[in-house]
Amino acid sequence: MTRWDTPVQAEAGAPPMAEPGGMPNMTMAGDPATDLRGARVARIAAALSVLGLVLILLAPILLLVGLGLHIPLIGLSFGTASFTIAILEEILAVITVGALLLFLSFIVYVVSFNILRKSGPGFGAPMGLGVVGILGVLLIFIGILLILVAVVQAVSCASASTDASSCVSLSTVAGGYYSVLGGGFLAFLGWIGLLIGIYRIGKRFDSTITKVGAILYIIPLVNVIAPILVLVGVHGVVRRLEAGGMHGMG
Repeated sequence: MTRWDTPVQAEAGAPPMAEPGGMPNMTMAGDPATDLRGARVARIAAALSVLGLVLILLAPILLLVGLGLHIPLIGLSFGTASFTIAILEEILAVITVGALLLFLSFIVYVVSFNILRKSGPGFGAPMGLGVVGILGVLLIFIGILLILVAVVQAVSCASASTDASSCVSLSTVAGGYYSVLGGGFLAFLGWIGLLIGIYRIGKRFDSTITKVGAILYIIPLVNVIAPILVLVGVHGVVRRLEAGGMHGMG
C-alpha cells in the first residue's frame, strides 16, 4: 500500500469529510420535538389572526345591513335602512373582539418564537421585538383609557359647572396622548419583529407560502390575504414535521 492509499483519520474539530460527489456530511440542526411544538403554536397564532381579521372585515358588512343598500339597476336591496344605537354597539363589539383576537395572535406568535429560538438561531430578535410590541399595545390601551376618562370627567363637570375650561384635565389628556404616541412606536417595532419571525419560520422550514405571506403583510390591500397564506404555510410545516420528513435548519 502506498502512502496515497493510507486512510486519513479526521482530526478532532476538523470540518466534515466530503462524500463522493463533493458534498460534505451535514446534519440538520434543531430538535425535532421543539420544532414541532413551536410550529404548532405558530399555527394557533395564524388561526387566531385569520379569525380576528374576518371579524374586523365583517364590521363594514354589518354597517351596510344597518344602513340598508338598494341598487335599482339590478334590483338588489337588503338591510333594515334604520341605523340604531344597538347596531352601532354590535359593530363595535365585533371590531373589539376581532382586535382582541389579533392581539392574542401576536402574543401567541411571540411564544412560538421563544420556543423555536431554543431549537436554533434566528428567533431571539423577533421574540424581543415582539415583547416590546406587546408593551406598546398595552401603553396604547392605557393612553386611550386616560383620554376617555378625561373626556367623561369633562362632560360630567361641564353639565354642572359654568366654567367648562376648568373641567378639562390637561395633564391627564397629555399623559394619554404621549402614552398612545410612545406605545404606537413600540407597537410598530413589535410589528416588524412579528414579520421577521414569520418570515424566518418559512425560511427555517422551507415554506415558500409562509415567506410570501410575511412579505404581503407590508403591502396595503393585498395584506388581507397574508394571514391566510401564513396559516396555510405553517399548517403544511406542521404536517411535514408530524410526518417526520424534515425539521428546522440551523
